[in-house]
Amino acid sequence: MNAIHPIAAPDERRKREARQRAAIRDDPRRGVIILGGGQLAATIASHLKNATHSRYRFVGCLDGAVAGHANGFVIGSLKHLREIAAQRGIDCVIVALSERRGVFPAEDLLFCRTNGIRVEDGVTFYERVSGRIPLAGLNPSSLIFSDGFNRLRVTMICKRFIDVLVSCVGLMVALPVFLVLPIVIRLDSRGPAIFRQERVGQHGRSFRFLKFRTMRWEPRSNGDQRWTNERDARLTRVGRLIRRLRLDELPQLWNVLKGDLCFVGPRPDVPSLRDTLKEGVPYYSLRTAIKPGITGWAQVRYHYVSSVQQGIERHEFDLYYIKNMSLLLDLRILVETFKIVVLGQGAR
Repeated sequence: MNAIHPIAAPDERRKREARQRAAIRDDPRRGVIILGGGQLAATIASHLKNATHSRYRFVGCLDGAVAGHANGFVIGSLKHLREIAAQRGIDCVIVALSERRGVFPAEDLLFCRTNGIRVEDGVTFYERVSGRIPLAGLNPSSLIFSDGFNRLRVTMICKRFIDVLVSCVGLMVALPVFLVLPIVIRLDSRGPAIFRQERVGQHGRSFRFLKFRTMRWEPRSNGDQRWTNERDARLTRVGRLIRRLRLDELPQLWNVLKGDLCFVGPRPDVPSLRDTLKEGVPYYSLRTAIKPGITGWAQVRYHYVSSVQQGIERHEFDLYYIKNMSLLLDLRILVETFKIVVLGQGAR
């Protein structure tokens, strides 16, 4: 009996490895491994692990140190890249190293590249699979030397022409609402029917933002702004209904016609909220590089912002839009906005 064990154990291990290789061959998803153990690597790993119907099979992270690592996805050291790539059927290596000097495995990555394994930058990969630009681990060079941020004159002219045309048609169609709704709002609660508020526009210039009033009237400083959400206790009875139907946004058609807003762009913040967020949100000022909008990529992919952390997450979506702005992306956002408003599908 004792003489069998040394032979049986390797045989069992070989069978187990054979079963693992067969399972990998049968899995149509692309095997992915991440180089790095910092915040960016953990963010990408978490996204891949939690994504439903993903075409990627996440294997793990490789970093310089393994023992006691804060990133729970780390499964080995960088020096094991070739070995793990061969054993685990890796199709793509994501480079998300927080520090590359002295640890960048150039020869191993070149080996992977020349053997048909795709090598991608972590920021670029995460942007493509999540529709947002990760602020964790993002440095200015990633934005400066990246593709995107194009402002083609023909695109901007077409965008403005569409804004003017649709806002004119919208104001004419919504004329009965503009005649009736202010009366209903005034009967429900005291205060003006139209709520005017200072907002931050393109290049940091302020403008008067118009909405049908949905909250109890509080004659306070125009710049004062508390975090709000769709269940805010300050909402009136009529306010809850018109906010649910998105009728409160109709006066913004006038803002679009004037040129303060466009239909698609980052949501404009009030000055006090801007001052709060720009202290904790990296590259916050980039959102004013383009004209703000009634709806946007962050509005259809995220939700109300009620903390600085959520402001960071919203800004990741806004940066994606600013970088990839196009008429085709605008059309996609408007279709998704229609699904949310009319069909109740998607983000809020």
